[in-house]
This record gives sequence, C-alpha cells and structure tokens, in this order.
Amino acid sequence: MAQQLFSQGQMGGQTAMNIENYGLRPRQITQASGDELVSELQKYPSKNFYIMYVSGDHEILDFAETLEAILVDAKWKSAG
Repeated sequence: MAQQLFSQGQMGGQTAMNIENYGLRPRQITQASGDELVSELQKYPSKNFYIMYVSGDHEILDFAETLEAILVDAKWKSAG
C-alpha cells in the first residue's frame, strides 16, 4: 500500500514524509580531484594568481590553502 500525505489549510512550513537535514557540507578538494585539477591546469600556460578569502573562517582558509597548493603544483605562480 502506498503512503499518502495530506496537508490541508497549511499556512507555511513543510509537509513531507521524511526530511533529512545534513547541514552544510565542508568545502574541500579531495586528493583525486586535486590531482585531476593539476593535470588539467598543466595544459594551459601558467598564470599569476591571488586568492582572497574572508578572515576568521577557518574552513575557507583551509580551502584557500588547498587551492593554492594545487595551483602551485600545476606550476602557476602565487602572488600571495
């Protein structure tokens, strides 16, 4: 028997059989993705780059540092 769900006269909110809230996913680049990025970036002439981020957010700082390392591995030139 199929499940049924009814919402009558609802003024906002959610109607669902099941809601799964996993929260924010961490911003990260896996080793495999990083290796693939390096491989793709090496197909292009190297460029100078500069990464800006919002101070005080440790997660985005880690992401920026990982991205910088990938670009440097691809022989691009970090400007800071």
